[in-house]
Amino acid sequence: MSTVLIIHSHPITAHGIEAVLQKAGHDVLSIAKNGLEGLELARGSSPDLLITEIDVPRLGGLDVIKRLQASKAPSRALVFTSLPSSVYEHLCLAAGAAGFVSASDSIATLLDAVTNVLAGRSYFRTRVLHIETAAAVSPLDQLTSREIMVLHYLADGYRVKQIADEMALSDRTVSTYKSRLLEKIGAKSLVELLQVAGKRGLIERKDADPTFDGMASTLDLQFNALLDAVPHPICMRAPDGRIQAANSAFMELLGIAKHTALNSLQRDLGVIDTEHLDYYRTTFESAVTNKAPYMMVVTIYVNGRRKVLRHSGCPVLDSSGTLIGMLCSSIDLEEEDMIIQSLRDEVSSLKTVRKRRGAYLLEQQTLVSNEAGLALKVIKHEGSDSLREVVSPLLQSIVEHVTLVGEMTRFEEDGVVLNPYPQNLNTLTMEMLSRNSASAALGYQFRAAPGEPMAWVDSDRYAALLKAVLLHLFKTNATNVKITAVFFEPHPATLQWRLNFRATLEPSINPHPVIYLTLATELCLRFNGTFEVEASEANDFNALACMTFATVSAQR
Repeated sequence: MSTVLIIHSHPITAHGIEAVLQKAGHDVLSIAKNGLEGLELARGSSPDLLITEIDVPRLGGLDVIKRLQASKAPSRALVFTSLPSSVYEHLCLAAGAAGFVSASDSIATLLDAVTNVLAGRSYFRTRVLHIETAAAVSPLDQLTSREIMVLHYLADGYRVKQIADEMALSDRTVSTYKSRLLEKIGAKSLVELLQVAGKRGLIERKDADPTFDGMASTLDLQFNALLDAVPHPICMRAPDGRIQAANSAFMELLGIAKHTALNSLQRDLGVIDTEHLDYYRTTFESAVTNKAPYMMVVTIYVNGRRKVLRHSGCPVLDSSGTLIGMLCSSIDLEEEDMIIQSLRDEVSSLKTVRKRRGAYLLEQQTLVSNEAGLALKVIKHEGSDSLREVVSPLLQSIVEHVTLVGEMTRFEEDGVVLNPYPQNLNTLTMEMLSRNSASAALGYQFRAAPGEPMAWVDSDRYAALLKAVLLHLFKTNATNVKITAVFFEPHPATLQWRLNFRATLEPSINPHPVIYLTLATELCLRFNGTFEVEASEANDFNALACMTFATVSAQR
């Protein structure tokens, strides 16, 4: 009984070879999905026979054979490939392979080749020999195994960096191989290189379906780059379902290499359960027949993992209206749900933090206000006149500041409930301005609105609005403060009230406080309005407070 190692990126093909060999009495040690893995296994287990595909990821089959030959490994190598023998058989012989079998050959041919190679004989159908005369060797015959691998990756739409990652090479080395390919084949562009290589059998062509002639030029590198820029899985499928192009996200979803997926049917890849594929195929075929888009939500198992996907396809037509294929995309709904849930958790966490912070600030406001009030009483009864003159204004300022912080906190917690009463807005404004210490210090001018603006107003919140704006002007050393009121009734039940604040500001190197105007903005929002600072330059302040109230007559 002989030991065998298989290197093949296509799982169905690899397991098929394994079954044939085991039935014939051979011991299959392992199946490697790429060249690097296969090389490591071959060196570690020293199988009697190595069966490899040429076109495998990471390290091509011919390179694996060459490295084993260079290390004097005892393993015999047999190439099993779908690539044409007329082009590749002599390259396999040159690399050190002992035999060549085409994937289109019969099982009997494969077993015959295995028997001959294990017996120490060669197995090449064309009996190809090295042509020692350099003049007789064409440029195509001079392609190295590395150049052939790079050519295959380019044909699959890989970019230089992606090829470098797959082959464990530097970007510069891959670029050098690409330049050599263009030179040896005599092509001036990548599209021309792929066309010539396809005609000469160096890469597989899609001759079975004339619809896809010239697909290499249609789905060129720019198209693949566009697909890779999309974060969701996207692929281009032929009308028969074959995968013509795909982005990196699609490959990650399936968990296989792009080289394996391209030109394959989904059912042949063996990564999605058959039952769900049958349902999908029925929908896909109907869309192809009608040249119509489709969308469905499916639950599938990819490599045994449950996925809920929103899958859709859009027909792609050429200029004559012929269907080229379906551009398909999938969105992982479970990922979307996880993202949404994560955002919800973050919002809940922030709300909790804000609520705790709000409770702390309100607690501190009460504490500071009480202590400042107590200090004011002590100074009033026991302090000297000079002490009262200095300390009392400072304590009052502290109380005002913490009161503002408390107001802002209540607004954030949405804990402010308006209690409106019928008010004459002209009278209310003048009364509240007269009570305000900041307005007294500023020396303001108030121009009342003509008429009798009667409305339902929460006088305490309205007073807080005036106080916030005036404190801002006081803290910025404003002068020439003018407040002008106007109103109009757009509807019999609605009154719009506007206050225009103008003042002259003194130049200052310190930044202006923001808490007062922020509070004014919040208060105007509670009054179904806005607060906008139209100008706050070095010498000018101009702000407009707009509010909407229910008229008194509307609620009587």
